[in-house]
Amino acid sequence: MSIEYIDNLKNTIREYLLEGCIIKDEIYNENVDFIFVIEYPMGNDNVGNPIGKPFAILKPKGKSYININSSIIYGQEFGTKLENSEKSVRNLFRRNLNSIFLKNNLLFRFNLQKNQYTIVERIYLDRNELNISKNDFFQYLRKILNAHILSTYLLDDFSAGTLKSDDSTASNENGSLYV
Repeated sequence: MSIEYIDNLKNTIREYLLEGCIIKDEIYNENVDFIFVIEYPMGNDNVGNPIGKPFAILKPKGKSYININSSIIYGQEFGTKLENSEKSVRNLFRRNLNSIFLKNNLLFRFNLQKNQYTIVERIYLDRNELNISKNDFFQYLRKILNAHILSTYLLDDFSAGTLKSDDSTASNENGSLYV
């Protein structure tokens, strides 16, 4: 991909972001062509708190795709509660969380040491033309936002103790969370 193509792509993405997001930062790193750290959607709730969720839009150097990432960090207290819960409830929680991402055709990764997981939408680019419309770009953002919100609902249900299971739903405890 030429420098001109990458500059055009970066400028187009920046224009899209300025119309519907809050750009928090633009990070420069030798391993990427660009990274935008944003908050989406814009606006406040009825108490005045921002409703936006954190996202990063990045284009790795030498790759023909863009990643849209959103990370969810849960507290150590939640992590301890998860590990101390019944095996069947723990497995149900993990399956439900994975199900949210898989049903939405999203990539995801867990970092259990940092008590976080990241949801990723990868957008493949045509090397010859800029092929991301504004509508498509915001559809991708919305898809990640919806998965982000659904997964935090699941975290809330688990924390409140409303996620229940019997032994018939137990699965292999040694199954990997990493896909």
